[in-house]
Amino acid sequence: MSCSIEFLESGRIESETGAEMDSVWATYVAQHAEAQMSVSDEVLVALGAVNGSLRKMYGLVQGLRRGTLDRESALQELDVRRGELWDRLTAARDEMRKDLGIAPSTWQPDTL
Repeated sequence: MSCSIEFLESGRIESETGAEMDSVWATYVAQHAEAQMSVSDEVLVALGAVNGSLRKMYGLVQGLRRGTLDRESALQELDVRRGELWDRLTAARDEMRKDLGIAPSTWQPDTL
């Protein structure tokens, strides 16, 4: 069961799920740090925007896990941040493709 479904259904995140999420986060942080040493400045700016969104979202989830945040407002903020994250991921992907000399993508996310 995904972390978000687990939280929405039970109002909490099981310790095993939390441990897995922490492990994935640690791997992400290490990979992001490594990328800072090997990507162009333009890509680094785009990745920085993604990183900022992910850090804020992870902080919100951690606050929910600890019970230190208002559940409804935190979930609303997570929903807004998720939308922003997709836009930032799209921009990062496009910047990486440009950096590699690949034509820009014409794909656009659904706006329904």
